[in-house]
Amino acid sequence: MNHWLANSRRNLLPRSVAACFETALAEWLFTGRVIVYAESRGIRCELCEHPHLSHHYEISNDRTGHALLVGSRCILKFADIRVLDGEGRAITEYAQRRRHLREALKVELRQRALAPLRELWQLDRHNRAEIERAAERLETGRGVSPATLSLVFAEMERRGIEYEPHLYKITLRDASSHRELMAMPQAERELIRPALSNEQLRRYARLFEE
Repeated sequence: MNHWLANSRRNLLPRSVAACFETALAEWLFTGRVIVYAESRGIRCELCEHPHLSHHYEISNDRTGHALLVGSRCILKFADIRVLDGEGRAITEYAQRRRHLREALKVELRQRALAPLRELWQLDRHNRAEIERAAERLETGRGVSPATLSLVFAEMERRGIEYEPHLYKITLRDASSHRELMAMPQAERELIRPALSNEQLRRYARLFEE
């Protein structure tokens, strides 16, 4: 038995009703809760104990009241851990389970990006239209223009609102967004730099070397 499986047995069985590991797995359900961490140091899967996780998925056992924070790999590896769709039906196919977990992570990351915008909207009456525009685009999975994101980041910085710049997506596909980035002062470019994808950074590398 490999040590990951041994760890999983040791951590699951005392928190389950069944004494058989395979039977006990079926008592557990992904709750839909995802926790994202700023850094992975010290973050382990509470089932197999795999280290350096950037996020956790919560599984719970309603028969014992216990919960565990685990990595997606354990949920996918142990197919008896239940994953339910929006209508409460079990998702059994591997690719669909993986897609469901990825979507749950996307939703959590999106909410982490939107929460500071909601706080800013309450405080900044003057720029509410721009803040609403940014929130609407992020909520629907679209990117925000460089000028709008620069404004939003600057206002959150000024008001001491904590935010994670890498969670925000910039659109640079249209000519208008391209012109905004080209015309932007270097200080503003550096402010939004963490939000650019690797591909965007490669494409506009010369702008950040000035």
